[in-house]
Amino acid sequence: MNILVTGANGQFRNEMHVVSQNATDYYIFTDVNQADGLDTTYFDIFEMDTIRKIDKENDVITIVNCAAWTKLLFLSLLNNLI
Repeated sequence: MNILVTGANGQFRNEMHVVSQNATDYYIFTDVNQADGLDTTYFDIFEMDTIRKIDKENDVITIVNCAAWTKLLFLSLLNNLI
C-alpha cells in the first residue's frame, strides 16, 4: 500500500518514519521544506494539482496529514462557527 504523509518535519512524522522502516508499505514523506535525514517530496497541502499528481504517479491509497498550520486551524474553527 502506498501512503502519503504530509508534514515531514513534524513530531508525528518522526513516529511515522520509525514505523515505515519495518513496514512492507511504501511511505511518501512530503513537506514544503526538506526534512533532515529523510527523502522528502516537495508538497504544499494547498496545491490540489500537486496532490493529484503525487496520487496519480504513486497510486496513493492513504493520506496521513501531519501538517499543521495555524491559519488552517483557525479557518476550520471559523467555518464551524458560521
